[in-house]
Amino acid sequence: MFEKIEKAVFFTITRVFAWLVILPAFLALVYGGYKVATTYVAGHKAVEVTHEDVKTELERKENPWGDPQPPESKKKKDKVDEWKHEAQLQELLNILGGQIDRPKAEEILKGRIMRQEPKDRTHYIKGLISVVNSTPTEKRLQAVDTYESLWGMASVSRDAEEMAAKGERTAQLWLLGAAFGVIALFSLILILLAIEKNTRKA
Repeated sequence: MFEKIEKAVFFTITRVFAWLVILPAFLALVYGGYKVATTYVAGHKAVEVTHEDVKTELERKENPWGDPQPPESKKKKDKVDEWKHEAQLQELLNILGGQIDRPKAEEILKGRIMRQEPKDRTHYIKGLISVVNSTPTEKRLQAVDTYESLWGMASVSRDAEEMAAKGERTAQLWLLGAAFGVIALFSLILILLAIEKNTRKA
């Protein structure tokens, strides 16, 4: 009598409970895998400063020609820095023309370029050349400084987003591990229940 009740009630309840746990865990596994995949595919986000950004900032305030300090959160320079942007730097200096003390400007601009992450430097100098080319001659020096300021703020924001994405990716990996563990555990319970049931029938 007890065995019949056990088969009819206990096994059924345990099996239903196991599936109720396994199904949400499987959905969590799929969701976690999707989120991890999307964060990896997104990769490194490029900083974007357009001529319109610089123009708007120039209209808001005038900035003196100088060498502003980089944001505090800027990463340290790489141990080995290779200078690969001489052609673009000379192009920019030629655009600025007689408005600048060329040796001093070359030193300042090269320093700004080298402060960027290696993967950002080409994008930085190309964007700066484009902005300066699109700016009226009398405002080009201010445009250079404004571009540097806006780039720094956008870079800090980008780095913060990437740090947040990294934290989210770590959390999703923990979710994947937990979901996999739950599925494995309750799948084992179902297997043991099936073995027990077949053994008793025999």
